[in-house]
Amino acid sequence: MTVEQIQIRQQQTAVKFELAAQIRKWLDDARSEWKGDEDWDDVEGEIIELVTEDVD
Repeated sequence: MTVEQIQIRQQQTAVKFELAAQIRKWLDDARSEWKGDEDWDDVEGEIIELVTEDVD
């Protein structure tokens, strides 16, 4: 691998973690605001399923 290829790969990896941190923040913020009847852990699981669902 060239230095440029390594740097590109490093940036791609960083983006994944930045996105994961932002999603975790949104979910944590939503948990603190949740006033629904369902248990938040169940709701969070449903949200994760929705965003990871394959779309054809």
